[in-house]
Amino acid sequence: LTGCWDQMQLRHLKLVDIAGIDIDEKSGNIVLQYVVTSLKKPGQGGGESNSEVTALKGPSLVEAVSESEYIDRAPFLGVNTRIYAISKSFASHDPVPKLNFLLQAPYAAINAPLVVFDGSISKILKTNVKNKKEFTNLLYEFVSSLEKNGIMSNVTLMRFIQSNKDPLEDIALPLLKQSDSENVELNGAILFRQGTNTGVNLSKEQV
Repeated sequence: LTGCWDQMQLRHLKLVDIAGIDIDEKSGNIVLQYVVTSLKKPGQGGGESNSEVTALKGPSLVEAVSESEYIDRAPFLGVNTRIYAISKSFASHDPVPKLNFLLQAPYAAINAPLVVFDGSISKILKTNVKNKKEFTNLLYEFVSSLEKNGIMSNVTLMRFIQSNKDPLEDIALPLLKQSDSENVELNGAILFRQGTNTGVNLSKEQV
């Protein structure tokens, strides 16, 4: 059974479910965490899915993405990325110029929602992917429920990047945290003006 990307077998495709972006405070490097789903035992019409976290690093997001070419022959395909997550630290370092190239990047799912994680994205993703087989689905459903339940609107990656050109648009991104070893919860929101962190954090009660 083959896919449509150069006739590559499905079991060799690496489909990015979550793209987590952090910054190494010591080196200043960008750390890109992919939660990747691949198919084990692919068969007619299905197969068993398996998720794992892959870390890529570089002086910029572009260079971090390019590192994937050297660690595996199989491509990382972001066309189905369901969530983009940035760390609170990354969000405080003028994030839009670092994310801007994704608007032209091939296979980038720029209409996926963007959230902020309080704490180490690497630790949060690795812990949850290891402990919960359905973590990607659970996180996506939780983020979607924020808008469905009238708590706060989802903001796509594209809207966030383009907001830096609109002096009148303020954006609130949901701030999530690891509540315990099993769950991620809403911890408030961070306000941005023209894509820049204003330093104003809303509590969970204020959202």
